[in-house]
Amino acid sequence: MKSLRKLTKRLTIASGKGFRLKDHSADWTGGLKDEGHAQELLKEGVGQLSKMQDRLYAQNTYSILIIF
Repeated sequence: MKSLRKLTKRLTIASGKGFRLKDHSADWTGGLKDEGHAQELLKEGVGQLSKMQDRLYAQNTYSILIIF
């Protein structure tokens, strides 16, 4: 969970001001070298996203837009 939070914080853009995609390397791996660990983090992240999406759907107020 701690690793996922660390990655999420690094990948979150709070404000579009001053952000330039060209300033970021496309080959950045977040320090992950083990594919198995990366798969675990992905599975955990998908699970958390699913829970959050269900909550928002139940409230019938908000939605989530994620662009990869």
